[in-house]
Amino acid sequence: MLWTDAVRMGETMRRVVGQSEDAAVGGRAWAEKRDPQGETR
Repeated sequence: MLWTDAVRMGETMRRVVGQSEDAAVGGRAWAEKRDPQGETR
């Protein structure tokens, strides 16, 4: 895999994961300085 393809794939995955409910819960927990209380998968 070319480096540019790897970067493109990483950016796509970052966007997909960043839109998840777990990402929102984790961000709020970090801001409130507490452990995340999201679903366990």
